Amino acid sequence: MIDSILDIIPVVALWIIRSPISYLLIISAPAGLHVSGSHTPSNRPLARVAVVGASASAGFLCMWPDDPRPVSFDRAFGAMLADPGASRVTLHATPMFFTRSHAIGPALLDRALRENPTLLIALDYLFWFAYGDVDARGGFLADEHERDELFELGLAQLARFDGPLVVGDIPDMSPAIGLMLARRQVPEPATLERLNARLRAWAAARPEVVIVPLHDMVEQIRRGRGLRIGTRFWAPEQTATFVLPDRLHPSPDGQIASATIVCDLLTAHVDGIEASDFDTRADNAERRLKAPN
Repeated sequence: MIDSILDIIPVVALWIIRSPISYLLIISAPAGLHVSGSHTPSNRPLARVAVVGASASAGFLCMWPDDPRPVSFDRAFGAMLADPGASRVTLHATPMFFTRSHAIGPALLDRALRENPTLLIALDYLFWFAYGDVDARGGFLADEHERDELFELGLAQLARFDGPLVVGDIPDMSPAIGLMLARRQVPEPATLERLNARLRAWAAARPEVVIVPLHDMVEQIRRGRGLRIGTRFWAPEQTATFVLPDRLHPSPDGQIASATIVCDLLTAHVDGIEASDFDTRADNAERRLKAPN
């Protein structure tokens, strides 16, 4: 069982060896350091896209056997843009988010907001504001209800951005206990339900917030029934490869599927974004991702 950061050092070391150094920057800054959340108005939400988050966004262990480059979410999303030259997509994510979420989360937002984004994608940003064993002040989590205070810190960070925001809800990743998660890091089912309800209420008061239903997506995949989101459907034999054997992180195919769902949600809910802005064919995305730099 993984009970401390020392237990995952061999895994992290392998990923470091096979990853570009730009993906490995660990941000550590005081939680009180803030950058303005305002952004320059634009009728093109895809002009400057900032991706902020943890290991899934960073592409931790997410690579094809024949291509050692991590398939981070910014790359998967960028591979689906019909006109990549018309958009700037930046990544602000680290697989070490779990170590100090109370400080790393705000620091990553600082970096993202310095890009003056017109769209913020925070697919797994809130994950370690719900999971983990660190409280909102950086101490050890002593009580399950302290997760609520930590989650509020995460929401307060996202509230600093006043433009279109795509955020994932909190999935049940308890099957990863003993593989990539320690039991003490995993919220109780009632806590997950409470935090997701809080996220929905928070988003309801913010018309520009779009929630990606990660909880439902993971449940569908886990039941072996495929995945249906909107008009999209992936068969069980496809979704069987969406999550890595560690039962926590997306595979390249899973990352591409997540990017497809985000494209669909943006088209449906964000003014100024059309279906023609994307090419969501998975084979085309894979070809672009595997193309030489």
